[in-house]
Amino acid sequence: MSGPKTPIRVAISDKIRIQLTKITKSYTTVHAMVVRSTIILLLSAGINISEVSRQTNTSRQIVRKWAIRYNASGIKGLQDEERTGRPPEIDPEVVLHIIKIACEMPDSRGRSLAKWDCQEIVTADFARHVRKNRTKSDTPDFVTISKPHPA
Repeated sequence: MSGPKTPIRVAISDKIRIQLTKITKSYTTVHAMVVRSTIILLLSAGINISEVSRQTNTSRQIVRKWAIRYNASGIKGLQDEERTGRPPEIDPEVVLHIIKIACEMPDSRGRSLAKWDCQEIVTADFARHVRKNRTKSDTPDFVTISKPHPA
């Protein structure tokens, strides 16, 4: 353990230590959560921020961030915060309409079952529905779904 002691103190109980250790050894836990748990375990052992950042292959700023979040909120602070993200471009009504079309038998729309794929559903009714019901000026006139590239 080289260098000065970390100014950020992380104290954890034996119960929390066991929980964090389980997270770090889990094969199904998201990798980011494993790294965050490892950071907290190393800091609680008295290892300084620089050494923790080297051992976890993260920056000192990230180590500091998760230590502060853990001290403020406990294990829940290690979870990702909710993100607003970009709002969906397709209204829920349109999504329901697509699902309805996809669940129908294609012959009810005069289509062949052999050709009933995503592109056929779009050409069957979806583009017409979007044009008819659009409310935003930026909604495209033609909607296409690209087919996956062959492997």
